[in-house]
Amino acid sequence: MALFGQVFRCTNPRGTVVMLHGLGEDHSVWAEMAKRLVSAWECDVLCPDLPGAGQSRNYQADALSSIDFFAREVVTWVEAHSRIKPTAWVGHSMGGYVALAAAKMNIPLIHGIFLFHSTPEPDSAERRAKREQAIRVYSQNPELFLREFYRNLFAQPETEENQVLIQQLLYYGLTINAEHFVATLRALRDRPDYLPVFKNHVPPKAILAGKYDNVLNYERLSALATECQAIFFPAEKSGHMAMYEEKETTYLALSTFVSEYLKNIKNGEKIS
Repeated sequence: MALFGQVFRCTNPRGTVVMLHGLGEDHSVWAEMAKRLVSAWECDVLCPDLPGAGQSRNYQADALSSIDFFAREVVTWVEAHSRIKPTAWVGHSMGGYVALAAAKMNIPLIHGIFLFHSTPEPDSAERRAKREQAIRVYSQNPELFLREFYRNLFAQPETEENQVLIQQLLYYGLTINAEHFVATLRALRDRPDYLPVFKNHVPPKAILAGKYDNVLNYERLSALATECQAIFFPAEKSGHMAMYEEKETTYLALSTFVSEYLKNIKNGEKIS
């Protein structure tokens, strides 16, 4: 079992940024932003495919039922590919949960967490029930489920540009091993409360929320940012996919986060 990932390198890195994708995605959702960050901030950017996603598919489905397992695999991969430590982590949706689980396990490796359309809180009882329903619908008809799943991620799924993106995501989603997808849904459902981890983590900490997100409540994420002393970035035109829906807003938010991270690791350990 080994993760696949894309590593975007610069000549003399000042830091390392890890970017994690969400459910039903692979590392490519971050490719454009990763290239821009490498160029602007002289950082290596590491973008793995999470277990069961992209080209990281050589896993038993049972292993994917725990967010901690995802985190352990990613930490091992990041340790092997980082030239500068500590690292800063950006996690989209599920990727944020993996980043928080990794921080709980390996705090010295991670010096900054950006929850991008993500939350440190566990699923509510209502949300857990929706996960169960999702498992049932997906198991009966994956294409029907995924078509609605991807549409729901966008504030304006009917635009021509977003329809193309939704079709591309659907094409990819239909290649995912069904047992892997169901196991991952269970991992999301059963994840613990990471609020203490995020509250107590070293800065920089950040949360980006979409005003029209159908997955996570915008006002609640804003309140959590205040509670956890994290930078809050509003994406006023986005649903759950601001890296596509508001590219410049996303890039400016990522740049602010990376800038703060670099200020805090001036004495970072260069390991290769």
